[in-house]
Amino acid sequence: MPPVTLSLDETYRAAIRLHQQGKDREAAELYDRILAKQPRHAGALHLKGVLAIQAREFERAIALIEESLSIAPRHGLALANLGVAYRSLNRFDEAIPVLRRALELDPNSPLVLANLGQALNRAGFIAESVTYNRRALALQPNQIGLQSAVLFAENYLAETDPLALAERAREVGRLIAKAAPPRTAHANDPDPERRLRVGFVSGDLRSHPIGRFLLGALRGFGSQSSLDFHAYANSEVEDDITAALKRVIPTWRNVTGMADAALDARIVEDKIDVLFDMSGHTGSNRLMVFSRKPAPVAVSWIGYFATTGLSAIDYVLASRWVIPESEDQQWVETPWRLPDTYLCFTEPPAAPQPGPLPALGNGHVTFGCFNNFNKLSDATLAAWAALLKAVPTARLILRSSGNYHDSTVSDVTQRLRAAGVDVDRVRIDPKIKDYAAHLRSYDEIDVALDPFPYNGGTTTVEALYMGVPVLVRAGDRYVAHMGEGILHSAGLPEWIAPDSASYAATGLARIADLAALAELRAGLRARMLASPLFNAPRFAGNLEAAIRGMWRHWCAAQRRAS
Repeated sequence: MPPVTLSLDETYRAAIRLHQQGKDREAAELYDRILAKQPRHAGALHLKGVLAIQAREFERAIALIEESLSIAPRHGLALANLGVAYRSLNRFDEAIPVLRRALELDPNSPLVLANLGQALNRAGFIAESVTYNRRALALQPNQIGLQSAVLFAENYLAETDPLALAERAREVGRLIAKAAPPRTAHANDPDPERRLRVGFVSGDLRSHPIGRFLLGALRGFGSQSSLDFHAYANSEVEDDITAALKRVIPTWRNVTGMADAALDARIVEDKIDVLFDMSGHTGSNRLMVFSRKPAPVAVSWIGYFATTGLSAIDYVLASRWVIPESEDQQWVETPWRLPDTYLCFTEPPAAPQPGPLPALGNGHVTFGCFNNFNKLSDATLAAWAALLKAVPTARLILRSSGNYHDSTVSDVTQRLRAAGVDVDRVRIDPKIKDYAAHLRSYDEIDVALDPFPYNGGTTTVEALYMGVPVLVRAGDRYVAHMGEGILHSAGLPEWIAPDSASYAATGLARIADLAALAELRAGLRARMLASPLFNAPRFAGNLEAAIRGMWRHWCAAQRRAS
């Protein structure tokens, strides 16, 4: 009998079935077979592009999907996937219009709404991103990844109530726990004084604030430490910070792409006693693993500055400045307050020395902010407008450390103008990729301005390290207290404005004496290096004591239960 041959349509349907089953190689072979017979088969070109996205071959994906769209230009799903490929390369100028076109074709697609929301978020348009993500959530309320994205974005919005946000996080935590129930027993030896195995789970163990802060902290541990460190890196991106972290974390596992159940089993097999979540509801999080409770003690630290909502995470590492006792009700986790600071900074290698106070040569004060533009809330811009009105000769320099869209500068300029700022006094710079040049640019600024409610962290410490004091507004939640915590640790509480109404007056008082400001600038790096923020051994001692204290609590609970 002659061999059975499938028609082109039957082959295409078979390829789709294989694709849906995760048999990517077999599906690709069938797509290639189709394209050998019909090179302009729009469906096969599109789905080969999807396979390329899954393989993180984004340029190839773009070429394939664009070719498919040249044949079928009104294919909404292909447009959506093209937007995903562009977004994955941070090409937001192309991603956002493509996703808007896809939404025009299918206005109620949760997939398109969510992807447009994510692209807008990463391009710095937070309020608009939340609008689209909320529409997607209304259609798919059980989509946990989308719930996390909305929670994270809402931290940037000044109008969000911290208690309402905490309650939303509890709801999401219950949703996660339902999908991944926690284990109720652990085989770990409940000896309160034995050597402990400590794990860190993060997608940012690289040149990122998380990687730099963790490196600063772990370098302070000496040979007398009773802790063994393990890393579970949830990203394929590695750099010099990754290499330095590997030197201080003996057991390093890259868990990118590892299924939640497999990672849970790996952590259990590694006998981790205390496990740190360093992502929260940000990208690359593994909250579904933490929900399973693979280690007896779980702690949230520096990756996310609000409650995760997960009852499986026992503690949040903080200080009395970022979580005052009056705000404990904003947390599912129990706050564990370190004595002085919840973070430790690594001094940048070969950093330039701070320059002289620019106001002395310019004849006017220059304010500046190098935070992501998605932190520039309307409340922040209103406070800056009042400050610039109080100091009519002052200038303002802005630069985002995040991504730029083609309309980023015009959007920020329009919002500044709407807030009452004379935009002729504002300079918006392009992103600087060279770190030394970024630090050097602080030479142009007399005073840095901290945004709110989502404060700076790394940028605040960098400014102080480069001799630039930072004007901060007191907040009402962890993410809005970070500037306060850093200034208290640096011994500069007078730079904290109690509220928005007093923001301009506080700033005006701080710049009234330029000679004093110049003297502060000249000594600020030495002050910072002598502060707890850069004292790695001191921080390491406090961190080890906290880990030991958490472990003793768990051991005591086991004794009571038996």
